[in-house]
Amino acid sequence: MPNSKMGVLKSTIDVMAPTLKFCFLISMLVLGLSLKAQSAGFNNTFIILSLNGGGNTYYDLNAATGNLDFHNANLGTFDISSNTLELKGAEHNVWKCGGCDLTATTIHYRVYPTNGSPGAFNALGLPWTSGFNNGCGGQDQMWSATGNNINLLSGLNSGSYYLEVYSSSSVTCSGGTVYASNGGVNYTATFSVSSQALPVELIGFNGICSENKISLEWQTATEFNSDFFEVSKSRDGVNWNLLEIIKSAGNSTQMLTYTSKDELAIEGNNYYRLTQVDLDGTKRLYDAINVRCGTEKKGFFSIYPNPSTGSFQVLLNDKNLIGTGILSVKNMNGSELLNRIIEVKPGINMYSVSDLKLVSGIYQIQILSGDRATDPLKHVIR
Repeated sequence: MPNSKMGVLKSTIDVMAPTLKFCFLISMLVLGLSLKAQSAGFNNTFIILSLNGGGNTYYDLNAATGNLDFHNANLGTFDISSNTLELKGAEHNVWKCGGCDLTATTIHYRVYPTNGSPGAFNALGLPWTSGFNNGCGGQDQMWSATGNNINLLSGLNSGSYYLEVYSSSSVTCSGGTVYASNGGVNYTATFSVSSQALPVELIGFNGICSENKISLEWQTATEFNSDFFEVSKSRDGVNWNLLEIIKSAGNSTQMLTYTSKDELAIEGNNYYRLTQVDLDGTKRLYDAINVRCGTEKKGFFSIYPNPSTGSFQVLLNDKNLIGTGILSVKNMNGSELLNRIIEVKPGINMYSVSDLKLVSGIYQIQILSGDRATDPLKHVIR
């Protein structure tokens, strides 16, 4: 005889079967939609800077690691003539789920005075670096760049500045763009530019006489808040008259060349000197040079190339120095780095310098013979 309890249970299951099947189907549908939901976003982000030529330093943006926090950080004070602050790039760690695709990531940055109005953002795109499958039907990915050399100090004057950044990613869902969150505001750090930079770094001042007209030329390696040059002339090296005023570039980190011309040079000695004037009226007087005109030719003394990377040629044609001489190289502190015995012959002489392992800076080159010597020339090593 069949068990009556089993019959009742079977009857109950048969009655509930359609409902159970419907609930199961609904549950699987919801689960399937959840697994296939399209979404994307940021896991963590970093900005990468190089301070004063040092290695890459990672700063936390949308992250909490052992790195320095970028937001509200003070990056330091920089002397624009000798320090550097470079944006090397950024790292974005992102995710995508359920068919949503990531097509690009970008870090946006701008620099502006703390007491001024911000300008437009600059955009630096980051290339795809790596990725691996995650558990939501998509990928976790890294997009990064570490080798850029963007000079954040370019064109800045003395003062305090903000460096402001934010990160974005272009996606095929979520409205097309997602952002790294910082509570609704961008990430901002501060830094300062000092006023200790020299107004002008002069690396040469020379003159050539032709048909009693003298062409003057000088170069600057850097300029900071420079306004103009005064070119003065003298017949005796004691009494000076203004020849010309030449407007300068103001601010520059590239070698610039300036020229002036004296149409009324005299036979024999003609003395010239430069006075540099910066924007606040401060003046700096440079050493005078002597340019001779007439039938007696003094020859020439020059360095090629200038600037150089450490190897250069010294060229000399001076009949007053014929014989045994000394080729001297000194740093700007007066320390002699080379004292080489040379022979000066009639005509053009060429002497190579390539074995000193000179570091970047300005050096003084001169040739001496007994109580006679060339005027010292300045040479820049990059």
